[in-house]
Amino acid sequence: MKLKQEAYNKAINTDYKYIDNPEYYDNYSWAINQYAAKSQEAQGLLNRIASSVITVASMLTIITILSPIAIAVTVLGTIIENLLHIKTNYHDVKKDEELVSYNRKIGYYHRIFYTSKYAADLKSTNLNKQLMSEYENVQNEKISVIKKYAKRMIVWELSADFTFYFARTFVILNIVYGIFVGDISTIGAYVTLMLAVDKLKDSMNDMFYYVKDANKLSIYAGKIKLFFDTESSIENNKTNGITPYNGAFDIEIDNVDFRYENSDFNLNKLTLKINKGEKIAIVGENGVGKSTLVKLLLRLYDVNSGDIKINGINIKNYNLEKLRAKIGVAFQNANMYAMSFKKNIELYNEVDGKNLKNIVERFEFDRIFEKNKADFNSVVTKEFDEKGIMLSGGEI
Repeated sequence: MKLKQEAYNKAINTDYKYIDNPEYYDNYSWAINQYAAKSQEAQGLLNRIASSVITVASMLTIITILSPIAIAVTVLGTIIENLLHIKTNYHDVKKDEELVSYNRKIGYYHRIFYTSKYAADLKSTNLNKQLMSEYENVQNEKISVIKKYAKRMIVWELSADFTFYFARTFVILNIVYGIFVGDISTIGAYVTLMLAVDKLKDSMNDMFYYVKDANKLSIYAGKIKLFFDTESSIENNKTNGITPYNGAFDIEIDNVDFRYENSDFNLNKLTLKINKGEKIAIVGENGVGKSTLVKLLLRLYDVNSGDIKINGINIKNYNLEKLRAKIGVAFQNANMYAMSFKKNIELYNEVDGKNLKNIVERFEFDRIFEKNKADFNSVVTKEFDEKGIMLSGGEI
């Protein structure tokens, strides 16, 4: 749980610009799905290796006494067999890496089919047919990737199996020869030798599987590291800087240029002054940069050139957390979260009982409470609570 929390914290503290990058989300999905699991695997690996080393040493001692040749063949055959198995690691991890984007798409379609907010569209439009078609296409593409890597891995797997049976046959023939010439004269010696050879091979296989697992873990770790090494020039420094003035402030946008990566959109030489206490509206067609301007003010993005100043100070010099706490934003698509009504209101700041009551009366939330027989502590949405408050689009 703590390892997953570490990945979530990294995502929160990663610059907003990466939200537009599918490769970042592939790395994020990989880290979320693999980080905790592979760390736990690595933790148990050392104990299992130690146990196998002790067993191998014991079996080598027994076999040395009864049949030194059996040792040489068993050890050499096991080494070759497992080296061949290890060769499949690279292809196995590359397969998992290539499947991440397909799994993410499948997860997206699953979310639409599963989440109630899409139910009306699924029932009343052609969305369900389109999604089913897309879902089948992605599934087929995923299967083709699995088949592609299966063809590459099967040669190494078959070679490893051949080595195993060859070494096994040789050891048995060697033991038969030992019985024939009298080197192995009792049933007890024969049984002991056979069991020791089997145990030696099993323990060596275990050791090599652990080496294979360690090798595979290192490849996984390299991919996970890509996510944690994502550089964030904005979010990494958000607790540094000065505290904004506690009150209304002037905003000055001075000769600002900004463009999104891989996009024709740009703000070009934008200059704007908003005085303290002034109320303005910025009106324009879709895509001209109204929301982008707000995101620049919040420092979700940094400008390419020019300056944005609050009370004459460049916003880069402010403590980012405290700056954002001073700017209230209602984005076009409002979200309600599966938490209590009170916690949804407190997303920016904690609210005491008196102020909460004033908010409820001012915005006539008491009608919602009365209609739903609810109160401040009632959960919003029915995601996890059948008694949760369901708000209409207008109420949200």
